[in-house]
Amino acid sequence: MERQTRQRKAMHRVLGEAPRPMSAAELLSATRRTVKSIGIATIYRHLGTMVRAGLVVAVKLPGDGVRYEAAGKKHHHHFVCGTCGGVFEVPGCAPGLRGLAPAGFSVDRHEVILYGHCSECVLEPRAARGGRLSAKAHGAKHDVAGRTIDEEVK
Repeated sequence: MERQTRQRKAMHRVLGEAPRPMSAAELLSATRRTVKSIGIATIYRHLGTMVRAGLVVAVKLPGDGVRYEAAGKKHHHHFVCGTCGGVFEVPGCAPGLRGLAPAGFSVDRHEVILYGHCSECVLEPRAARGGRLSAKAHGAKHDVAGRTIDEEVK
């Protein structure tokens, strides 16, 4: 891997502390707290290097852009809020998933994505806000434990 720059170290720290996968824009916003001059091109360049080196995992969700999380986390799945567009980590795994494969098949890996409405959006019904809000318009983000996460860059 390339040398450890101040930007790359800051990005790796942010991803390691994040309770959920982050978009490049969210990573840019969070990294700018320690490296004010970092730009989106640098974020993408370092993300590519870190993914190739196995330090970061790209999380690809159907119908959504790629998000990133630190590699080495325990097995988990993801929850996508249909109101705010937030993506949250769901710890652990439902038992018996391998048994869903047809007889004679071998399961190497799996991904489970839950769709619904996060706790904040359930408390503030969609109708009261005039319909679906983008993740950017939703304001403060939160994970499945209800912890607040910084707002995405607009």
